Parts: sequence; C-alpha cells; structure tokens
Amino acid sequence: MAEEEVIILEEEEQKTPPPKKRNLLLIAIAAISFIIILLGATILYLLYKKKESPKKNDTQIEKIVKKIEKKEKIAPISSYKLENMVKKANYLYTHGKKREALKLYETISLYNESISNYNIGVALMKEKKYKEAIEAFKKAIEANENICVSYINSAVCALKLNKKKDFKLYLKKAKSYLSKETKSPLYSYYLSLINYYQNNYIESLVSLSHPTSSFYQDEQNYITSKIASFLNSNLLAIDSLEKIKNMDTKFALGLLYARIKEYDIALKHLQNALNNGYDRLKAKTAISLIYNKKGELESSGKLLKELYKKYEEKLDNIYPIEVKLKRSLFDVKKAQEDFKNSLFLDKEMIAGILFYFTPYKVFDVKESIKRIKKGSVSLYVDKIKPAISYLKTSSTISKVNLALSQGIKEAIDKNIYKANQIFKKYLKIYPKHSALHFNLALTYAQIGDYIKALKHFKRSYHLNAKNYLAGLYAAIIENILNKDNKMIISIIKEDITEDEEIDKSKKHFLFTLASLASNLSSSLLDWLEEESGKNPLYISLSVIISNKLKKYEKYKEEAKKLHEILPKDLIASLLYMDSKYRNEDIKSYAKDIQNEILKRDFNSGSFEGGYYIARILYTKMLQISGLLNHEKVRLENKIVQTQKSPIGLLQSIAYIYLYANDFEKSYTIYNELIDTFKQQDDKTLFFAAVASIAANHHSNAVALLELAKLTNPYNFESRYALGLLYQEIKNFQAASIQYNKIGDIGFQSKYFTFDIKN
Repeated sequence: MAEEEVIILEEEEQKTPPPKKRNLLLIAIAAISFIIILLGATILYLLYKKKESPKKNDTQIEKIVKKIEKKEKIAPISSYKLENMVKKANYLYTHGKKREALKLYETISLYNESISNYNIGVALMKEKKYKEAIEAFKKAIEANENICVSYINSAVCALKLNKKKDFKLYLKKAKSYLSKETKSPLYSYYLSLINYYQNNYIESLVSLSHPTSSFYQDEQNYITSKIASFLNSNLLAIDSLEKIKNMDTKFALGLLYARIKEYDIALKHLQNALNNGYDRLKAKTAISLIYNKKGELESSGKLLKELYKKYEEKLDNIYPIEVKLKRSLFDVKKAQEDFKNSLFLDKEMIAGILFYFTPYKVFDVKESIKRIKKGSVSLYVDKIKPAISYLKTSSTISKVNLALSQGIKEAIDKNIYKANQIFKKYLKIYPKHSALHFNLALTYAQIGDYIKALKHFKRSYHLNAKNYLAGLYAAIIENILNKDNKMIISIIKEDITEDEEIDKSKKHFLFTLASLASNLSSSLLDWLEEESGKNPLYISLSVIISNKLKKYEKYKEEAKKLHEILPKDLIASLLYMDSKYRNEDIKSYAKDIQNEILKRDFNSGSFEGGYYIARILYTKMLQISGLLNHEKVRLENKIVQTQKSPIGLLQSIAYIYLYANDFEKSYTIYNELIDTFKQQDDKTLFFAAVASIAANHHSNAVALLELAKLTNPYNFESRYALGLLYQEIKNFQAASIQYNKIGDIGFQSKYFTFDIKN
C-alpha cells in the first residue's frame, strides 16, 4: 500500500539550515494522516484497557463498530476494506470516541502486524522515544514490509540519538532497498529524503522537482524550502513555503523574508505566527532582531529587555548572534559603487572637504593698528589705565600672531598633529583668543576629533560673535553628531542679515553653509551661480553642491578649477579624478583611477600627515583601483625613514592594514597609537575597535568602544557596535541601554552587522 506511506516532517524554524549530522527534520511515516492517530491510539489502548472498560457508545458509532467487527469475523479483509476500517477508526478517534477507536485499532492490528509495527514506530518517533521506535521499525523490516521507509525513519531516530554510525548505516540500507520502490508513487520522495540526509542537496532538489506522484506535496515543498534556504536560494525557499496548504509556515516565512530584507513583510508573518500560538520566546526574539536590522533600535532594545525579564537564561540560546564587519567594507565592487554613488554625499565627508580647504585665521592687521593708535591717544588725553590696557593687548596680539604663524606653518607642511600641539600650547597662555580657538578647532576637525573641534569652534564664536564661520562650523559638527543645531543657526543667520560690513558674496557663502548644516538641499542650487574666483574654500563648496545635486558637468568644471589652483594637492586631485571618470562603467573607472594614482602627480602629504578626510578618500580610491597592497608597502618603507612625528603616518598605515585584511597588524598599530602616543580621540578608539572585531578580539573591542563612547557619546556607530557585542555575550540589559540611546531613527551602520549562530 505504497500510496498510504506518508512522510511527515516536524515543523521547524526555516532559519535553521538543513542538517549536517546534527539537528534535523523529524521524518515520520504514517498511512495517510489517519495512521499516525492509529499508532498513538494503540499506545493509549495498551495503557488503559486493563484499568477501564468502554462506556456506552453513541448509537451511530456503535453500529459502525459492530458492523466492522461482524465483517471481520465473516471473511478475511482485503486491502481496500482494511483501509476503510482504518479510516473509520480514525473517524472515531478524532471525534472523541477514543476507546471505541482503540478497540477497532486492536482488531485491525491483528490482520496486519507489519503495518502495526511500522506505525507504532512512527508514533514512538512523535513521542521522541527514538530507541523504542527503532525496535518497532526493525519488526516491520523483519516482516518484509515498508523496508526502505522504515530504514529512513530508523536513520532519523539514530540521528536524534546522536548515533552517527547507525545513522549512516540505516541510510545506506535504505538506499540499497530503494530499487525495490521504483514502481512506488513515492519513489522520488524516498530518493529525495535519502539524498537530503546524506547532504546531497542538489540531487535532492532534482528529484523533488521531478516527482513520481502528486502525493504529499506539502511535505515535498517543505523539504525543498529547507534545502533552498540552506543554499541561500531564498526566493525559491519562500516560493516553496507559500505553496504549502496544510502546514503552518508563518514563522518560517517571517525568517525567510527577513533574510531578503523585506522586513515589514517578515514582521507581519511573525506577528501572525505569534497570534496563532507560536512559541512566544522564539517569535519575539526574531522580531527584536528584525527591529535591529530596520534601525528601530529602541524598539529592539525594549523587546530584548522585556524578554530577559520574563525568560532570563532561556533567552541565551534563542538566536544567539555573532558580531562581524560588513562584507561590503572589503568588497571591491561594492566599494566602487559606493564611491561613485554616495561617498561624497555623506555629511561627514562633506564637512571633511570643507574643513580641509578652510584657511587658518591669521592676525588682524587693522585691529592691531587700531588698538595701538587708541592706546597712544589715551596717553595723550591722560587716561593711563585704559592706555596701558590697550598697549598690553597689542603686545599680546603680536605674541599670539607669532604662535598662529608657527602653527599655520606646520599645518601648511601637512604636519597637522604638530600644528595641533602648537595651538594647544599657546591657548593655555592666551585662553581668550578667538583666532587661536578657531585654528585649534580646525586642526581637531581635520584629524576627525569632532567633539574637541566643536568645543573650540563654539568658544571661538562666543569670543568673537562676528566669527560666523566658527559658529556655522560648530553647527555643521552638531549635525554630524545628531545634535540639535537650530538655535545657533537661527542666531547666526539673523546676525549675518543685519551685518552691513560683510560683502554680498561672503553672505551668500555663509547662508549656504547654514543650509548645509540644516540639511536643506533645496536652498543650495543658487550657490552654483556664484562666481567663486580663486578661493579654494568657495570652489570646494561648489564641488560639493554640484555633486550632491547631481549636476555632473558643473561638478567636473568646478573640480577641474580646484585642481588647477592646487595641482599637487591630494584631495583636489581625487575630486578631479572622480569627476573626470564618473560616467564610465565601473571597470573602466577603476582602471583609469589606478593609472592616475600610479603616475603620482600629487603630494600625498595630507594622507601621511593624518588628515582624516585624506585617509578615508584616498584609501577608498586605493581599494577600488586594487592598489591597497602597493600603497601599504610604500608606507611601510616610509615609516622607517621618516624624521617627523609618526602619528599621522601610523594612523594611515593602521587604516590601510584594516582594508587590506591585515587585521592583526591593524589592531597592533592602533593599540600602539593609543598606548604609546596617547591618541585617545574617539576616531582612533573606534577604528581600533573595528580592527579588534575583525581580528576576533571581541572583549578588547568592548573596552575600546566603552572608551570611545565616553569620549564621544554621540557616535552611534560606537554605541551600536557596543550593543551588538553585549548582545553577543548575552548581556541583554547592557545591549538594551545602548540601543535605547540611539532610538528608532532608522540607523544603519556602515561597519557592523550580525549573523545568527548555527
């Protein structure tokens, strides 16, 4: 009765891959669906028949039983009649008449011991009594019935008992008897199952896609989905699951839709699974992970906290995560696409280009002369105290000018860390000098330390309310840090409007910066009509806006102009390269960039000196052009020969190592920068943590990210990575705190992701 032999798979979450000698789908075989009931009923009968006697039956059911019993005594029962008896017994059992059904099952078993033993095995499998199930299947095999499928089920039981040798042996025997099932409608199904359990997934898919009958299509679709899921053929897996009619697949579909980043559809399926009574811990944990992927981190954190409070340690083994860096960071094709399509549009990159081309503040000659003259007049009119105050101020101005000149000279030579040290030194002596604060802030901004840059830009603006650029740069940094900058922008715009000393062009420039700081792209277009002359800062703003607004001809025109003014400058050269070749296909683009870099018609001093924007953009250019290792060797030779402060060079080498997949070396150099050279800004700490995760030093990464978070509490990348790492080590409360700080803002990390551990 091959048509009656059904293989039923226990439903299991789709996320779990097909078994490779571990947790596998339970295969149960029963005569259509009713034989499963037969087995359970038989066991119940053995347990209760001595203790309890049947009660009076419903008249109709009693007639059915008597009629069947009468028939079986009259003549031997044919296969067809036996099938009807089983169906009627099943009817009795499912309608609550279990005792009557058991009596009939007992009678049926007398006519076909093989079927009884086989189905007892199936029932025992369902009860997870795998040893007893194997014994039942052995009896069925000895009776020369259902041999192939009994061996398949025996293999499953052995697998559940972790008896790998027996598992292989039973599968081998099942395969040896498969040839006797060639005429069975279920031949293709048996073949698929054997291949499935032997990890021959492609072969299994082939037989599943060419079935020898239409029987048990749900089960076949389910296996197809499992295999497709394991092979990352997610669309096939989804399609197969959606064809299933008589199995609850909502949870599995939710996980599969999450895989293809259809998070809203995934959430809908998971919520439906919850409403239908699916395991709440599993379903809600899956939902929290999807919230995480969507960037709804506050919701993810709250759900995690709720689950831990309710389930505690039970949560530990439900979808444990493994933190890793995004593959796209090291994927050359992805890097090429990102560079052309989005890198220059990132608000941090936009700010970095502006900071790079911003001139340092020098002494104000007019102000100095005015103060000296005022001091002389005061002496003449016998106002001694004011006169001395003015002259002292003018003397101070001269000393500050000297300090400014020294720092600016180092910055011009691309020794940005040395310039930073000079400005810090003199600021201790002259703490209320606006220009010193501005220049120090600019060095911090250029090395990527935005927290300290913000502090000194604000101080510069407060000391000199007409230093609008300092105030607007503070607003731009607040925008990068996701801080509210509306008030400072409003005040500055009002002051600029009323200031009659500023020329029209400068006013337009400042208002355009205010629009950038406010993320108002619609207000930027007018700037492209402005004649920027030979001012690199103004031209760089035109380059940024034309690229941002996709005015690529204008972008090329402005980038060329900037390059002509600064032909040897690294950033000007990179922008010009991009503008020249951006209309080409990716391969041609990368090849042309490679040729330009190999010519080395530019000075890479800003890259070697530690400018953050130079490090980011130049490394990306090297990556997409396949020159990372070439540059790595050049820098390794340079560090041995350099007489300057090695900090900037070490920063660039550590960053290059990271993208060249030399994670351990990158990690070591970042630690040297932190411990030996005391570079404990949030960028250095953050990238040291990135290298730590890449090198699989996750506990070190936690410590580094804690420091980075304290240094810059607004860096969501640090908080997100820290939250993931805490979740990885099952510290759900700590993870929840970090996620809550980010909020439900749709945050998407550029660096970090997670996988579900198998």
